[in-house]
Amino acid sequence: MANIQREQLNRGVVAVRQDAGHVIVSWRTLYTDKKGEPFDIYRNGVKLNRQPLTTGGTFYVDDSPLATDATYEIRGGGKNGTYTLAAGAPEGYLPIKLQKPEGGISPDGREYTYSANDASVGDVDGDGQYEIILKWSPSNEHDNAHSGFTGNTLFDCYRLDGTRLWRIDMGKNIRSGAHYVPFVVYDFDGDGRAELMVKTADGTIDGKGNAIGDAKADWREEIGKAMANFDKNREAAKKEQAEMEQRRKEWEQMRRDGRRPQRAQRGPRGRRQPRQRRDPGYNEWKAGRILSGPEYITVFNGLTGEAMDSQPYIPERGNVSDWGDDRGNRSERYLATMGYFDGKRASAAFCRGYYGRTVIAAWDWDGRKLTNRWTFDTNDSRWKDYAGQGNHNVRVADVDGDGCDEIIYGSMAVDNDGTGLYTTGMGHGDAMHLTAFDPTTDRLQLWDCHENRRDGSDLRDAATGKVIFQIKSREDVGRCMAADIDPTNPGLEMWSSDSHGIRNIKGELVTPKRTSEEEKADKAKSEEDDTALFLRGMRLPTNFAVWWDGDLLREMLDHNRVSKYEWETGGMKLIKEFEGCTFNNGTKSNPCLSADIVGDWREEVLVRTTDSGELRLYVSPIPTDYRINCLMEDIPYRISVATENVGYNQPPHTGFYLGPDKSVTDFLK
Repeated sequence: MANIQREQLNRGVVAVRQDAGHVIVSWRTLYTDKKGEPFDIYRNGVKLNRQPLTTGGTFYVDDSPLATDATYEIRGGGKNGTYTLAAGAPEGYLPIKLQKPEGGISPDGREYTYSANDASVGDVDGDGQYEIILKWSPSNEHDNAHSGFTGNTLFDCYRLDGTRLWRIDMGKNIRSGAHYVPFVVYDFDGDGRAELMVKTADGTIDGKGNAIGDAKADWREEIGKAMANFDKNREAAKKEQAEMEQRRKEWEQMRRDGRRPQRAQRGPRGRRQPRQRRDPGYNEWKAGRILSGPEYITVFNGLTGEAMDSQPYIPERGNVSDWGDDRGNRSERYLATMGYFDGKRASAAFCRGYYGRTVIAAWDWDGRKLTNRWTFDTNDSRWKDYAGQGNHNVRVADVDGDGCDEIIYGSMAVDNDGTGLYTTGMGHGDAMHLTAFDPTTDRLQLWDCHENRRDGSDLRDAATGKVIFQIKSREDVGRCMAADIDPTNPGLEMWSSDSHGIRNIKGELVTPKRTSEEEKADKAKSEEDDTALFLRGMRLPTNFAVWWDGDLLREMLDHNRVSKYEWETGGMKLIKEFEGCTFNNGTKSNPCLSADIVGDWREEVLVRTTDSGELRLYVSPIPTDYRINCLMEDIPYRISVATENVGYNQPPHTGFYLGPDKSVTDFLK
């Protein structure tokens, strides 16, 4: 894939105050740099280094920083770069002020607020620096399995200095929730500026204030009856809200008093008391779902937010029950991704369904018109065995070495031309990790977990589907993780919620197997402080991983903290906590984004403050001895960052082995 259309990134210089006496300066190594590329660093025009920096990481510590504004400049490699650090800059991160949307009241009378949720990055203006595309989620967003009205999903675009470029309102005909609004940000037409692609509907308002389709249409189920009963339901909602607030205060007081709050009101024999339900005047089972109406795929200008073209979404919804149920828990399951399906230019792929019928449509954008490249449909008799194999996420890479990307759709794979590549028949799962696990080969493998209480988790060859090893399970294995965390074993380590410990690339346990009694005892300690269990290694994180501390092992990123596995003891070492911030999506506990966004090859962590008034881009303050190309220049890694927001968020992975098992010279520039 040497001749593919690439992003043209700049030097990515960033300066962050570490403490009162130190400022860290970090910058990118680019694929155009020669090995041992010399760099010089300047502050307000004064050179700081005595000799050109030709070895070690692209990382510098200014131990005599100025108390005033300071502009740091990196010179070298034919691409210089600057960053101005404000005098009052906070320690450890770049602050990005947000314009938080006002909340509202939904047709059922309930109030909702907004919080910053998933994010992606793209160079929308062609200057070589990433901007942030941020999704705002309402507090009443819903999973597809649940009915209920939701507030509108919104998208903002921000520069790293906090300048907002535009806001897109998805409108009332796009339901809000983790599985409804996957989006892809990338430069699809090769003009050097990124676009946003996302599914839209009647009433979506672009960044210029223009409506897509019929701005007045309202396709929400039971909307007429809900509005007719709005006043009654509004009063009932106020009462419910007051009761919930009182209950919250009581719980807080009980915790302060050292008492254990009761999870539910119990009757005299310990049984749950039935909830008193009110009649809202409409069918609550259907309310708020969107099961009809036109749907589109739209490409938006990344700089202005203007809708440039919309085409009918493929596939159309049709008869909802044909997807497996009559309430949209099958038909309204969406995924999205991108790939170089022709080996040269990037295409988007938007998907519908994974529990049953599955359709994937690839789209090309040439700067003028969206064109459907191909469509894969399990209703085609050739691909009927591929139905019901999708995950809550999707991975893309050139797995068979033909120079073009393939789509790994859970337990099956689709070739770059839209034909089936293979299916394992292991069905739906919640997590998967695609990368080079084995340092002795360039082949990509996939670590996948399954929900069917049969297939557990497996490592397979990503090109053929051949299983390398499998850990059967009678449980729904809802989480799995893969990262190189132990230098005493070759390659990556893997574990899942039912792998009985950490496995190596041969499937062998590299931690002592826990007996069923020990595992039951651990679960019984669920009321114990989570941090204490975590630090003792009894709860190895399965949500995210991050390259943070400067060596070639990967750290865990989970629940507002970065931690390192201590292979000698089996415990965890806490490295960083993101104070005042909140991770997203409940137990999924993922940041808004984690990726190599600025600076050297390590990954930054983009998180929201608890009140969603600010994004914070945290940069590692730890020096590194390794000079490695910007990870975003690795195509599989870049694609996995573009799809990080999709469904159940997964951490990005490189398309090559990155870890301590190869010679250091394999990574150095």
